[in-house]
Amino acid sequence: MKSKKNLSMFSFFTLLTLIILFLLGSWQIDRRSQKHSLIDQVEYMTNLPPVDFLVDSNISDFNINDWKYRVVKVSGSFDFTKELHVFANLSDPKGKFRGAGYWIFNPFLIENGDYIFVNRGFVPQSLIGAYKERRKDRQEKIVIKGYIKGFEKTNAFTPDSDFVENILYSVNVTDMKNIFNIENALPFVIDIYSSKYGDLPQAGETRLKFNDNHLSYAITWYGLAIVLIVVYFVYRKRNNIL
Repeated sequence: MKSKKNLSMFSFFTLLTLIILFLLGSWQIDRRSQKHSLIDQVEYMTNLPPVDFLVDSNISDFNINDWKYRVVKVSGSFDFTKELHVFANLSDPKGKFRGAGYWIFNPFLIENGDYIFVNRGFVPQSLIGAYKERRKDRQEKIVIKGYIKGFEKTNAFTPDSDFVENILYSVNVTDMKNIFNIENALPFVIDIYSSKYGDLPQAGETRLKFNDNHLSYAITWYGLAIVLIVVYFVYRKRNNIL
């Protein structure tokens, strides 16, 4: 009686573990498909010629995914009286600064009266105090050029935004609008190529290359499932249950 109960428990947990392993493997296959779509879109968009945002584009909430990573240029002026920092960890920089730090965002007022939230670049955590002290950027009309990026969604693991220090942990539109006190912001951000205001923030750090290890992860999960099946039948055979 006891052996039957043990077998039932063993079979139950084996089946449950198999389901989890197959779900994890299938999830990695799905993630691989999504990653390939992203890689293809980035490669296609970044090879297109820059588009004049006010003349040749029509970006809305409904078609923003069709514009991500497209290079645009737009004229307007930064509002340097309003600034927020989004925590980041820059591991593969194009410039000299890396590690923990912040993306520096300022609102950019364009000619039609709308605002674009612009990522001006990266400042390492160790230099953020010095950056704040020396920052004396003038408000002037300029032309910026950069990549269109979408806003990010928060989840249960995203830390709460710090509205006292204006520090965010994701590029989420709700908190950015609250900090900037701006409602007429367009449904995307721009990561600029370069800055005319010195070496900080370190511009041009948009991530355009993505690792694709999902197939190896999927093989690992499916492989563990196969091993578990073998172990299960070996157990039954050794106990003369087959």
